[in-house]
Amino acid sequence: MRSKRPLAKVPEPEPEPADVPALQSSLSPSRATELQGQVVRLQQGIEKRILRLSREWLSPPQRSTLEGARGFLQLSQRALQESDLQRANNLADKADLLVKSIEESQ
Repeated sequence: MRSKRPLAKVPEPEPEPADVPALQSSLSPSRATELQGQVVRLQQGIEKRILRLSREWLSPPQRSTLEGARGFLQLSQRALQESDLQRANNLADKADLLVKSIEESQ
């Protein structure tokens, strides 16, 4: 005589995710214009500093840090194109910090 095994439960399908509205920027139009200008200036400054540093002799860890800064700068530029000003600013700040760390270690 066979022992009865409990039947495996069939998982119930997960409900459809609710539509989540996109986050709205809480920036006023004048603050958005100001922040956009600030981000563009920061990006341009970082770009010049990266170019200057890329022409200098850097140790392998410094080169890696410089590549990280380039990556953050590119992401910042993309966020700016998508009008995500706060994200663009945060990413530019990260790139700036990495570049500063290289400049200070020379």
